[in-house]
Amino acid sequence: MYISSPSLTTQSSESPTQDLECFSSKRGCVGDECADRTATKCTNPNDTVGPRHCYVVWNNTTQGIKLRSSGCISGKDIVCEDHSRCIERNRKSSNGNYFCCCSTNLCNYDVHHLPVPEASKIEQSPAQPTPTLTYDSNLLWLSIYVAIPSLIILLGIVLIISWYHRNKSRAFSDQLSNSDESVPINEQSFYRFKNLEMIEERSRGRFGAVWKARLPNENGFIDEKWVAVKIFPSQEKNSWLAEQQVFMLPKFEHENILPFLGFEKRENDGVPFGVEYWIISEYHELGSLYDYLKHNTIGFNELLKISEGIARGLAHLHDEIPSTKSINNKPAIAHRDFKSKNVLLKSDLTPRIADFGLCLIFYPDRLPSGLGQVGTRRYMAPEVLEGAVNFTLDSLTRIDMYACGLVLWEILSRCKGEDGTLIPGKLMLPFEEEVGGNPSLEDMQEAVCQAKKRPEIKAIWRNYRGLNEICETIEECWDQDAEARISSSCVLERVKGLIRNNSNETD
Repeated sequence: MYISSPSLTTQSSESPTQDLECFSSKRGCVGDECADRTATKCTNPNDTVGPRHCYVVWNNTTQGIKLRSSGCISGKDIVCEDHSRCIERNRKSSNGNYFCCCSTNLCNYDVHHLPVPEASKIEQSPAQPTPTLTYDSNLLWLSIYVAIPSLIILLGIVLIISWYHRNKSRAFSDQLSNSDESVPINEQSFYRFKNLEMIEERSRGRFGAVWKARLPNENGFIDEKWVAVKIFPSQEKNSWLAEQQVFMLPKFEHENILPFLGFEKRENDGVPFGVEYWIISEYHELGSLYDYLKHNTIGFNELLKISEGIARGLAHLHDEIPSTKSINNKPAIAHRDFKSKNVLLKSDLTPRIADFGLCLIFYPDRLPSGLGQVGTRRYMAPEVLEGAVNFTLDSLTRIDMYACGLVLWEILSRCKGEDGTLIPGKLMLPFEEEVGGNPSLEDMQEAVCQAKKRPEIKAIWRNYRGLNEICETIEECWDQDAEARISSSCVLERVKGLIRNNSNETD
């Protein structure tokens, strides 16, 4: 099989990946058979061959992308532009094949063809006939004919080079800012999770339903794997695209952010317009933080662990991470719909923030798209309820922190205290006592903006030293004055301090 030489610029500095897992096509596949890919572990008995990577080879046709081959590849001469995504920058291929590689688990699920824009061609003056040199003055005219076009061409080349270097660091974010280009290159309906077995619907919201599904133990899968499938109806395609745009950002992966496995466009004759849009992610058996707190109380250490993870996840969203030689920067992100139902729990109670359909991405030197007053009413900050939002990064992250204070209050309301003697009451949503279970916008405006109410912080909570500090943090998160609210990084440092003090006292 022939693999075209990739146009790659950066050498990976990482050591050979151990137990790398890639999507691989069937050996010797032809045509559409290559689209049937399974996850397999790369084996390399001789690590001196070089780092291992996942790769894809394809060609473009009028019907769309046609896979030629995919799987594992190794060698010291193989370099990949981005560790976590399979990217090809070539605009044209001499032999019709395109190649991309990456070096994290299952990173060759999608390919991203993001060619560097061609520089504008400089129009040159038509060729002039060589004048007859009969007088010395003709030599002067010949010099003018040659020198002026040459200077124009040279100036044009300098301007093009300057333009390219000024804009290449923003090339990736420019691609994502266009909603059409945020669609994966293989957006057509070819099912990479072909044998996915849908088990049961676990929840349903305004944007669609979430199902528990199973990847069977076959076709190279070593272990049976459970996944979550979020299904968007056809009319919510924009929400599906918005989540894609967030998940595909460089350096977005984080321990406290929901890990995704892929996106698919599924044909389904039983739904309107015959199509659904799927997001496949890791499955969390405990469900959301709200689900867990509804049926379980927690100890003080568990409160600290969940609170720390939430603060870490929000700080990762809110912070911009600078570029490296091989990976572009992660822009700052505002969630805009943060609540306990949008935090999932692993089996060890590690929280993971999810549901990014309403996020705003703050690319450098560009206003975010999709501005609007959105979110869940009972978690809306006063300025959102009043329609007085400034669409800046600082203002929108402070709106997230208001909601964070409400979520921390929910966690605190189910805590048994440091010594286990505190008896938590029934879990209630924020403002459920004040405005009931289904408040209108007017109800929330009256309670939050006019009466300046907040969920009750019980006096008994303040009798516990650790819980009292959590109470103070909550109050600083949901302050009526947005500029007085503390940041996610500040919440993180406070919780980490409580964890250290608690550990020292235990020792």
